Amino acid sequence: IARLADYILGMEFLNPILNAIWQAINNPTFEKILNKYAIIYNIKSLILDNNPQITVPKHLQTFVFSQLSLWIENALLARDEYKLDHHYMIKIDEQNINRITPIDYSNTGIIQSSTMLSDGLHQFLQLKHRLKLTPINLTTNFLSNIGFFDRYKHKIYGLTGTLGSNDAKQLLCNAYSVDTIIIPRYKSLCHIKLPTIIVENKKQWIDTIVQSCIKEANRNRSVLIILETRIDAKIIFKELRKQYSHGIVKLYTDNTDIGESNVIYSQANIGDIIVATNLAGRGTDLKKLVNN
Repeated sequence: IARLADYILGMEFLNPILNAIWQAINNPTFEKILNKYAIIYNIKSLILDNNPQITVPKHLQTFVFSQLSLWIENALLARDEYKLDHHYMIKIDEQNINRITPIDYSNTGIIQSSTMLSDGLHQFLQLKHRLKLTPINLTTNFLSNIGFFDRYKHKIYGLTGTLGSNDAKQLLCNAYSVDTIIIPRYKSLCHIKLPTIIVENKKQWIDTIVQSCIKEANRNRSVLIILETRIDAKIIFKELRKQYSHGIVKLYTDNTDIGESNVIYSQANIGDIIVATNLAGRGTDLKKLVNN
């Protein structure tokens, strides 16, 4: 989905409202069902009072009143659900300012340095970490994936290595009126799928991964570990550095970091262990020794 956001005149006047919501939901007496509507009522009163304590430009008042409920929900998301180094990270920008930077952890693993989370979520994460509060941006242009491809009508052609299931093929057929065919591999698969290992807790999960990787590295092999989140990758990386001190362990979780990005461009030597997120799982060409 393509979105283009832009600054709207007067949006900085909404920052006191976001601050008020954040303070309200972090009050120890806050109860979601009962207090949500009380917060909305109080904020509206502060805006509409004859001597308003919160000043909102008239052209934004209708927008503010329609968004209050959603802002409260996103404030709760920022407080309870969104985790540092899982859904987002904090990076220093070119102006030496700490910024909230979203992570596409469930798909590509890419650090989305030019993306701002919508509907106040970005701002509530800034408040959570006591960072500089920036005005809300509004989506001024929007185009869905289906809307984009539909413009090509019956002239859609392409290749994919991930949409081979019957459900996926049926979806493509229904959405775009296209036919699909399976193109056989020109090389046999070289990987071997081992049995799934189920453990009882996080500590056993970490120990199992670490010991398995060290075992393979000690057999003169280079090892790549792909984890779902940046925080998990950092935990495994730290533990490997402790237990595999005689070998080299590399971390690749940030595509905007020159040092980490060099991991995929440098040669993977015998015994090297690379700990990564999905950044290393899609189209990454890791260079290795011929006999590795």
